Amino acid sequence: MAVMERAIQLAAREGLQSVSIENVAEYFGVSNVLIASLVDNDFVLRESVERETDFELEAHTLYLLERLSEGATAIDKLLCVAVAYFHYAVTYPERYSACIVTASGSVVPLSEGGEEQTQIGGSFALLMRFAREALREAVYEPEDRLVYIKNLTLWAGADGMCHLASMGKFRDIELEEKWSLYYFVTAVVLSSFAYDLPCKASAGSQPA
Repeated sequence: MAVMERAIQLAAREGLQSVSIENVAEYFGVSNVLIASLVDNDFVLRESVERETDFELEAHTLYLLERLSEGATAIDKLLCVAVAYFHYAVTYPERYSACIVTASGSVVPLSEGGEEQTQIGGSFALLMRFAREALREAVYEPEDRLVYIKNLTLWAGADGMCHLASMGKFRDIELEEKWSLYYFVTAVVLSSFAYDLPCKASAGSQPA
């Protein structure tokens, strides 16, 4: 659908607030009323961008997860998520940017009422779930603050590298080198799941 493709372009290039019926109508040289007859309102248009791009990213992730062995660890699953992110970003940089722009708040582990988030996109829900599993496997209680910090660290590292892969001089380096750098950054972040928060780890220690 041409309207959706233009909305995705606007989100990626100019930010979420630019995704509007007025801007889409101006691009196609038609009336606002015509575009509104297709997508209802600005909120529905933005929500559709989030739903479509997140669905694509989730599909990339599930494809890799289905190929893991039965006894795969949570870290293996997190690596699958990270690989899916990077593949989507390198292959479809504009769509990846739109997905991230519309996913505000998705790395926060709890809703305001204290329950796990249920309104986030499928790809981000997988990231959250596997982060909790990885902490349990490392024999840490996946309390909200710890989950938030670990998840945000992984997401920030992966997302930062994904944006680099589609921008500036980094975009022009060999694909194999991009993947090598990405794996290095991801491995460093994933290794942090073996450790608790520094303040908690040192709380019980006494000076010699």
